[in-house]
Amino acid sequence: MGPHGLAMLAIAAVFGALLGRECGIVGVGAAGALAVCAVRAGFPAAALALTAALGAVPTSPRDLGSSSGVPHSATTSTRLVRIDGIVVGPILPDRATGRLRFSLRPAGGVTLLRCRGTLGRGEGAPHPGDRIRGPALLRRGDAEPVAEIVLAAMSVQASGSPGTWPTRVRLACESSLSRHVGGEAGAVAAHLVLGRGPRLADDLVDAHRATGLAHLLAVSGAHASMLAVMLAAAYAAVRGRDPWQARRFRRVSAMLLVGYGAVTGFEPPVLRALAAWCVVAFAGAHGRRPTVGATLAVPALLTALLFPQDLLSVSFALSYAAVIGLAVAGAFRRPEGPWDRVGLAVRASLFAMAATTPFTLAWFGQLSPWTLIGTPLLAPLVTVMLALGVTTCALALAAPPLAACSGSALAFLTDGYAAAVRTFAQLPGSPVPATVVPSGACLLAAVLAAVAWLCFRPTRVGFLVACTLVSVPHFVPGAGGAPARRITLAAVGHGQAAVGYLPDGSSLVVDCGSRVDARRAVDAALDALSPRRTVDLLVISHADADHIGGAVALSRRATVRSVILPAELMGGPVANALRSRVASVSFLAPGEDIAALDGAVRVFAPRVPVGAARNDRSLWTEIHAHGLRMVLPGDADAAAIRAAIRVLAAGPVTALVLPHHGRGDPDAIDALVEHLEPRTCLASSGDTPTETRRLAALGMPVLSTAEHGDLHVHLAAPGTAAHGLVTASVPARLRADSGVATR
Repeated sequence: MGPHGLAMLAIAAVFGALLGRECGIVGVGAAGALAVCAVRAGFPAAALALTAALGAVPTSPRDLGSSSGVPHSATTSTRLVRIDGIVVGPILPDRATGRLRFSLRPAGGVTLLRCRGTLGRGEGAPHPGDRIRGPALLRRGDAEPVAEIVLAAMSVQASGSPGTWPTRVRLACESSLSRHVGGEAGAVAAHLVLGRGPRLADDLVDAHRATGLAHLLAVSGAHASMLAVMLAAAYAAVRGRDPWQARRFRRVSAMLLVGYGAVTGFEPPVLRALAAWCVVAFAGAHGRRPTVGATLAVPALLTALLFPQDLLSVSFALSYAAVIGLAVAGAFRRPEGPWDRVGLAVRASLFAMAATTPFTLAWFGQLSPWTLIGTPLLAPLVTVMLALGVTTCALALAAPPLAACSGSALAFLTDGYAAAVRTFAQLPGSPVPATVVPSGACLLAAVLAAVAWLCFRPTRVGFLVACTLVSVPHFVPGAGGAPARRITLAAVGHGQAAVGYLPDGSSLVVDCGSRVDARRAVDAALDALSPRRTVDLLVISHADADHIGGAVALSRRATVRSVILPAELMGGPVANALRSRVASVSFLAPGEDIAALDGAVRVFAPRVPVGAARNDRSLWTEIHAHGLRMVLPGDADAAAIRAAIRVLAAGPVTALVLPHHGRGDPDAIDALVEHLEPRTCLASSGDTPTETRRLAALGMPVLSTAEHGDLHVHLAAPGTAAHGLVTASVPARLRADSGVATR
């Protein structure tokens, strides 16, 4: 398969993935596009087309039943069930939520149920083969159901099966790395070698995402490939012969790689890398060099058979796009000298970045240009770190004193690696956020234009131009259509993220944080901002993590034009980080106020006594639109509420976000409600606050994100049906005249 066929394959894959993302027909779109590629490129592309077609086969698990006996229907989003099943496959950490991901095979059944489990304090993870019984919350999303499990409330029966040895080996290796490397370096080494480990610092995780270097940290097919290359190089250096011609090398390396795959959980990327290694080894044993197409097709077919849900996932798309980019760049040929090696590394990084950029923009909404330099610079270091990590784990069992020596070297290299990633993250353009979430029609037009260009110019330069054409819609104003004029109080657990658009089209975010995970608030804010990725004004009420935790991450993933912060944050790390990315940063001291967005938003700090608590120093935000008012008081307590009443105009207001997540002094909240006369009270909370129950008992319409999901205050023009309407994503029982609706 030449560069032309590979380029066609890359664009066809982009077509299938992006069309599937918008229209939900991943298999149909990808199979059709890849079939066209098969005509031009031969059998390997036909195999990939078959893979995409297999990906269209539904794989949703069967219903497990419930205590109520009511069958699950398409209209039911959440329900309580009792499950009884056997843990199957790897136990994987969900980095976005900090929970565990695994699958259960119902007792006596064959269909798998995906699960997310929350660990209790000091509790260990279950092992493959263990039997789990107990209550679960079954959520049906856009695809297959997911069971939310609190493992402390479940009955976990250990299996004692030999199949648990990979998990036990992994835990032993993780303990060895923590003991001999220690600290943050030990956590990074565990993630690098084993794919999981102690929780990493949020700033380091964000730095990997911002720089596009996350693929260097998490175990993937690249790590298994690195191990295979190191084994081959070591054999060639010791024996002085081609390792692929040696039967003993192939057998020993196969056992080592399969063992490594088992310990890391046989994640689909690792399994694909092992399958690709088998293709290379088989071809080498017969004195042949396998084509890139064949090396890609066999792992794809294996994925279709074993992990059909992984086809055209983020991992699958990014890994295949990167390999195709490397192939187009000619990265798999043998370099002819030192300078050729350097040039080949830079060119390979450029083409891999170009091939993956359409996917990173589509899924993550960002472009990471520094990966062009960071990947070739840090990949050799990661290879050495991986070798030292595996060596340290092995020596910890055989020769602990030597493990301490290798662990010290690994700690030194890991600290340098983490410092380098953080340095790259501080550079301008780390990352470049997309400004628009383009519509499916716009993306389809861009992909067709890219395919037409490649047919006209089937060259490496043509490939780069085609990738650019597919990426451009993410930066074209208006490519995603007009956003809804409303303010959304997102359901982020205990925390707050109020996001939306005013009638003039300007965007506003008030607070961005969550006690569960700050990234949850960032993701919710970006969803509410769709189809744009621009924040005209960001207001942070105060310094509590459940309000400010995601502010810096939001500024990395979206274009933030102005920020208003409390004066006490001046000179702090958050303010300094925002100053480096935002053109206008303002600070308000108690007694000060500012009008923003052409007077549609007023932000003020109540004049509270000196030494008042931090919650009382929260900034208040008042929104005016088409005669409607909305008030967001942060975590204000009694002193701040009394001070704010003196400067706030009397009601009525359309919506009042209850201070301090619906908790606080009842008399102060009653005084605020009496003064503002809100049509609806809202609470951003992880559970149902006491004050919401009390106000509801008094006849006040009250909605909380814990019970009613995302809450939307519509700022439509007067005379329209949505004027002043408040909607909830989960049905609520309220008075008929409350002005509250559900969707």
